Amino acid sequence: MIDEKMSKREIDRGLTAICAWCEHLHNARRGKVWTCGRSDCGGPLVGRAFPDYKGPMEGRLSSFCFLCGESADAAVEINGGMLGVCNRKGPEGETCLDKFMRLLRREDNVIVKEQFVPVVGGGKTELSSVGGGVDGGKQT
Repeated sequence: MIDEKMSKREIDRGLTAICAWCEHLHNARRGKVWTCGRSDCGGPLVGRAFPDYKGPMEGRLSSFCFLCGESADAAVEINGGMLGVCNRKGPEGETCLDKFMRLLRREDNVIVKEQFVPVVGGGKTELSSVGGGVDGGKQT
């Protein structure tokens, strides 16, 4: 079960929304372990699109911004996987897309071939809490 308050707190601290809303991390934290320990998962900095993710965004990672968890404005293709990213500004005035590009280019040897595509479909996508856990996403 995912603890919604912990997820939001971790995003505020800078953890990606995908990790913050992943059952693997929540299970590890209940066992007093800091990370999920999944060596086969990870995001763009390791050339992946969170292939081992398990949680409310499962099967729809391109619908949510992987950094903040809000509705995606575009999707990024990373080695065959798709992640969402938004153009909303965070507390420091930087958009998630700007932050993604800055992080991606942070080291000369970490460059992922990315392709941005607009997200189509009319509704806003959001995560919702039901009974203390997360009951998937809803299209409104």
